[in-house]
Amino acid sequence: MKMRLILVILILVLQSCSFANRKNSDKAQFKLTQGINDNDKLISRVVKKYNKDIIKSPYVAKAYFREKAKCQGSYAMLTEGCGYIFSAGYKCEVPVDNFSFLCENMRKSDRKKCWLDQLIFLYEKVPEVEKQTDITPGYNSLFSGFRWFEKHGPLSPNSWDHYQYKMDTAFSAEGLVGIKFNPIDNASYSGIVYFKRGNYSIDHVVLNRFNFYSAPFWSYIEVTAAIHYEYYGDICYLSSMKIYYEKEGLQHWIEFVVTTPPKATETNENEYRILFHNDHNPIVKYNKSDWDKFNFPQDNDINSIRKDLSIKRSLEDQYISNSGKIYYILTLKIGKVNVVNYNFVQTKIQELQKLFSH
Repeated sequence: MKMRLILVILILVLQSCSFANRKNSDKAQFKLTQGINDNDKLISRVVKKYNKDIIKSPYVAKAYFREKAKCQGSYAMLTEGCGYIFSAGYKCEVPVDNFSFLCENMRKSDRKKCWLDQLIFLYEKVPEVEKQTDITPGYNSLFSGFRWFEKHGPLSPNSWDHYQYKMDTAFSAEGLVGIKFNPIDNASYSGIVYFKRGNYSIDHVVLNRFNFYSAPFWSYIEVTAAIHYEYYGDICYLSSMKIYYEKEGLQHWIEFVVTTPPKATETNENEYRILFHNDHNPIVKYNKSDWDKFNFPQDNDINSIRKDLSIKRSLEDQYISNSGKIYYILTLKIGKVNVVNYNFVQTKIQELQKLFSH
């Protein structure tokens, strides 16, 4: 049994695209020397401002996510959920990232065969898996991608000088400045950083090259992405992130939006590790009356989604039928193991519900 637990934990860490030893530090050691040109000087000020203001202590906030995919031009899956983003802070040394998502209300469609066929990549790379009934939720890859971008992108005090910068002269928006960035060496990103004119506060980043872990392909691929930030007083925090890619006939969208300012909390590494495993295989709980109260924004392509996914039964019937079940069942060739402490997760969600009801 102990060996089974170790194996499943290894699988979950691999699925979440862990890089080795991503240790966080409160005190960034800036290598910001005198800029070669004005663009370098501007971006160095943005980097200093960002790393000074970005929230580094543990916090929670309300949030929602949406994931959808098409196979050969037809929708093959939809998952939407609302709940709480939980940050363990930059001091918590955990696999992959310092974020978790506790979903209190989730609606999940049935999956088409073409979506589930993507599991062949999992079976090829992890032969110990006999069967898995779905692909892990996409917000895990978003969180990991965001932290990897912070540590190795143009906003990193240790990596900003791995990029070449040029003013975006075509951009016009009152109060904002855009600077394009492209890798000089083997850096992973290209796009545009937008910041406030005058105080250098980050506003958003648009990326046309973003190194992202695709769970359907079980590999890293280049995608397009957008990251938005907001300020709560003097504190900067992630407010939304979304990615899109098309590969081998599969189109994949993932979006995560934070809807409230962060609230300070306390945690420890052991607690976060429990939530980390829940992220990969949560329990799907759908309550229509509570969902309607949340005013979840409707997808712009909802009519096509309904048409493509409601072949055998309505989307609402699918949401109800899939509620009360774990996201997927994992069967190993040595047996079936469930390592998630769902009772702890549910208790945590209840605590957060009380916190945000005041």
